[in-house]
Amino acid sequence: MSTGRSLFLHTLDDAAVDAVLEAIETAPDGWMIDFRVLGGAVASVPVDATAFAHRTSPVQVTIINWLDDPAGAEEAIAWNRALFGVLEPKATGAYVNFLEDEGEDRIRAAYPAATLERLRAVKRRYDPANVFHRNQNIRLA
Repeated sequence: MSTGRSLFLHTLDDAAVDAVLEAIETAPDGWMIDFRVLGGAVASVPVDATAFAHRTSPVQVTIINWLDDPAGAEEAIAWNRALFGVLEPKATGAYVNFLEDEGEDRIRAAYPAATLERLRAVKRRYDPANVFHRNQNIRLA
């Protein structure tokens, strides 16, 4: 079993670093906090060139828990959600490939309005019956 949350930040300020360090002190077994520094070639592609629209966000943070024993799942999920809850108000979006079943708000975080509308246009044209719906589904309505 694993659980993960992902977000983009425009800055990794002292408060965010302090929150991560505090979370590490109470981390349950089987955790990872992944920081990906973006920029460079990623940021050189126009924001509207692909479905990945968060090219100007310099930091991606992913909080992951994995468990061999489901008995610790509740603690791991609570720890993950707590750290995410501290960082999320500073978030500038989410990476769609690291989303779980988190709902429409998180899909909108992965795809800003203009990007989502472009994806809906593609969906209307090529998948009006919503055959491809077992992912982070782009709803037509």
